[in-house]
Amino acid sequence: MRRRITRSKMDKMLENLGVTKRGIIQKSKISSRKSFREYLEDDDLDGLSITERQWYEAGWRDLDVALDWHEAGWNRPEEALEWYEAGWVDPKDAFDWHDDGWTDARSALEWYRAGWRNSEKAYKWYFEGWDDPEEALEWRNEGWNNPKDAYKWYNAGWYNPGQALKWYDYDWDDPKEALKAYNNNKSIDTKESRNRRNINKNKYHHNF
Repeated sequence: MRRRITRSKMDKMLENLGVTKRGIIQKSKISSRKSFREYLEDDDLDGLSITERQWYEAGWRDLDVALDWHEAGWNRPEEALEWYEAGWVDPKDAFDWHDDGWTDARSALEWYRAGWRNSEKAYKWYFEGWDDPEEALEWRNEGWNNPKDAYKWYNAGWYNPGQALKWYDYDWDDPKEALKAYNNNKSIDTKESRNRRNINKNKYHHNF
């Protein structure tokens, strides 16, 4: 005789599979990441919540990952999918970079992978024209705080950010002129540079 499965036993079996009576799959019960298709057919999305359905319709096919990105603060699933497909793994990091003004997910990821962790500072250097995040980080780590001035000296032919900063701090206004003097082994402390330093000091004291 075939043993009959009671409704309570059926409910228990579904619960163990992570499915509630409403047919919603509980994230905590999922042991591995599965696609939406493994839970519901394309033509039967009644079991999804409103949020899950929105993310499904935006192109997400991994329920667990979609919920992770949603919980990280992303409220536009299409935009989140663009960053996810660009290669971002941590949705919170991606959200922070996007929130600080980055619109190009792939460029942002390139700077993130180069070692930049402060997305706001990274964006300032990126905005000033630096296209090599590793070079920019090297100049930043050498003490350059103004990305615009750093880029000006870098473009003038200075490839040693530490040496460039010394001449910059000596109030050399023209990086090309400074580089010429540097290459000719001239002293950083010239009469002309001292005059510029005195002028700048007087301007500073006058302002205060």
